[in-house]
Amino acid sequence: MQGGQSLGFSRNTSYFLNDLITAVSTINASGFSWQSSRQTLSSTASRFGNISSKASPSELNRFHSAARNLSEVGQNNIRILRGWAKSKGWEKLPNPNGGPELWGTFQNGRFKWNLKIKPEPSLRSDLNSGSKMPRFDAKLRDGGKDYINPFTGLTGDENIGTHLPLEFTYRK
Repeated sequence: MQGGQSLGFSRNTSYFLNDLITAVSTINASGFSWQSSRQTLSSTASRFGNISSKASPSELNRFHSAARNLSEVGQNNIRILRGWAKSKGWEKLPNPNGGPELWGTFQNGRFKWNLKIKPEPSLRSDLNSGSKMPRFDAKLRDGGKDYINPFTGLTGDENIGTHLPLEFTYRK
């Protein structure tokens, strides 16, 4: 597939590009195969810039509107987290109203979250300071010491994997 060619998708281009950029596995459709890596995702993301800004504000739900206002670092962290969640085989819970993005698995008909992405700070006064910033929570499974920071690989209790800032450049 060469740049500029139309793929014939009818849905909003910015959402298609966002899905394409965050893809982690091989896509086999319409006779082409495309594999990505973290480097491919980053270079593709930088070519397209702020993808959410290409959609009109009326097309964006609450989550996408908040994500659109994040820095490039915050937006790239969301892309990386989505790719990480897909690599774990987790599903994104449908969320048409645009609250936090939840990734996880269905077990016995119930959804168990493993990743929560919250691009907007909470405005409630009764919450701790970690809730008053764009953030994410990540855990490998239910239980006390199964939280993870996917950017550093550190695992432990909820101090390791909750209220992690989206607007931060993580280093391993």
